[in-house]
Amino acid sequence: MGGAERSRRVASEVDGAPPTGPNPPAAPTRRRSGSALAAFAVAAVAAVAAVAVAAVSAVRLTAVARHAPSPAGTLGQRAGALRATLDERLEVAARLPDAAPALDIAVHGDRAFVAAHGVGVHVLDIADRRAPVLRDTLATAGPALAVAAADDVLAVAAGSGGLQIFARPDVSAMPTLVATVPPTAGGHAYSVAVSGDVIWVGEWNQDFGQGDPGHGIRAIARTSDGRWAVVGQLNTPGWAADIAVAGDTAYVADGPGGLRIIDVADAGSPREVGSLATSVRAYGVAVDAATMRAYVADNEGGLVIVDVADPAAPRTLGTLATTGAVYDVACDGACQHVWVAQADGAGPADGGLVMLVDVRRPAAPVIVDETALPQRAWGVAIDASGRAWVAATGIGVVALDTMPADAPTPPSSATSGTTPTPVSSATPSEMPAARVLLPWAHR
Repeated sequence: MGGAERSRRVASEVDGAPPTGPNPPAAPTRRRSGSALAAFAVAAVAAVAAVAVAAVSAVRLTAVARHAPSPAGTLGQRAGALRATLDERLEVAARLPDAAPALDIAVHGDRAFVAAHGVGVHVLDIADRRAPVLRDTLATAGPALAVAAADDVLAVAAGSGGLQIFARPDVSAMPTLVATVPPTAGGHAYSVAVSGDVIWVGEWNQDFGQGDPGHGIRAIARTSDGRWAVVGQLNTPGWAADIAVAGDTAYVADGPGGLRIIDVADAGSPREVGSLATSVRAYGVAVDAATMRAYVADNEGGLVIVDVADPAAPRTLGTLATTGAVYDVACDGACQHVWVAQADGAGPADGGLVMLVDVRRPAAPVIVDETALPQRAWGVAIDASGRAWVAATGIGVVALDTMPADAPTPPSSATSGTTPTPVSSATPSEMPAARVLLPWAHR
């Protein structure tokens, strides 16, 4: 998820304003367990059968939904999810509350990097899968809103501080700041992606009520003398909340601008080749280059699956309605499943949800399992083993594994609860570290 909504959500906590946007679409009831699960499954099957008798179920259950599914479609998706949970479930494998406030996360090898707003960037050692460790926190020139990592570089979208670039001489060394690229006039750095020798940063003017055609994405590359410099840029109609690059194409979750598809073969002259409107606001995007599908986190519009085989004419393949606002999405290794991060409200006491979604049938995605969190889930990244690392705002980072449904849950402190802690009421755009740290219970 890009920093636009992160900043807006924090702002709403300060002034008490409710989140802007349409009411959430009709959404399925959450998964239950034990006898409640069995009862719900029976009810779901009965309800689907009743709708089928009415001769409309078959069409609705197989139709590609462009907005919130009809009640029949929603019921069919959830009934499929219930069948899937007989084989697989999610398990909380580790928690790291010290990594709060966690707004975004990037994983590279045995390191994870967490955008922690005014605190900076947390550097985590995740070599021990059940006991991740906070190694250090890097200071940033502005609120750290998004992170991206590669073999030799860590890139941070730092709001009013622009893009900050840290060198990684080797994967175990602590990153060191080597360059800062200020934002364009009136802009703030909110999203970032690394592709080869180029860093792409998304900017926004912080006007949530309107799109921002005066800003978009910028390409930053090393010059012949080793400096980092802006080599190209392209404005977008919304705000570049997230960026995914596959080959010579960048896919931008552009808030109210939907999904934008951009040819970046020449970083000096990026050009838009296609776009697709989404029903609410596109905040996160992941791409599977093998199937040429994009997965868009569309806020209260849920998860949108898009065929991008023809970049000039992307088309919606399917939509999964959700119970809250979706902000980020990440593919597993083969992209047969995606992980979806959701926030259930705008306040610091609101919870979140992480879903594992089977997308092998893009017209009918189903929820394999879901895990509720005491605070909002804003970012998710997948490591080489397939584990999901979730940026869960005030409770820090949570790691999730997939397990056989009948596997016992091992007794471990990793699965114990943590006390959610509200985000500081400091000014959201420039939250000072001290104001963030003092209220945290674990500090």
